Amino acid sequence: MPIDRSAFKEDYLAGTRNNAEKLVRNYVNRKGKLDAAASDEAEELYREKLEAAIAARKRQKALKKVSEEDMNRGMKETGAAAYKAKTKLKADKMLKNVEPYLDVLDEIEGNLPPRTADPMENLINRAGKVVMALHEKKKELTE
Repeated sequence: MPIDRSAFKEDYLAGTRNNAEKLVRNYVNRKGKLDAAASDEAEELYREKLEAAIAARKRQKALKKVSEEDMNRGMKETGAAAYKAKTKLKADKMLKNVEPYLDVLDEIEGNLPPRTADPMENLINRAGKVVMALHEKKKELTE
């Protein structure tokens, strides 16, 4: 007898509805997640899996199974609501991550050379200073 696809889908949906709190509880109660994720072993496994996926062109193969309409449907159905909810929850994290760059911009403010009539000179002497200051901060934070 073939598997009833409708029942399979409903079981999946019921399972996710009924087990969401359990998933969160088990995740929160599990200790050592960050240490495990930051370990050399985890980094090596990540590299190996990523290289294997690239070599096998898994991303491209998966995308061949999706249509433009599939992508649009997902965005139309959940995109705006999910985006609003997730960004609202992550606003403090975003601010924490961008704060060092805002500090750089604050330091630069008022210390740039005056504007000139030459757009290339402005690009190099004003915008270039901003770009390089932000670039240096990123290097400092990520190295």
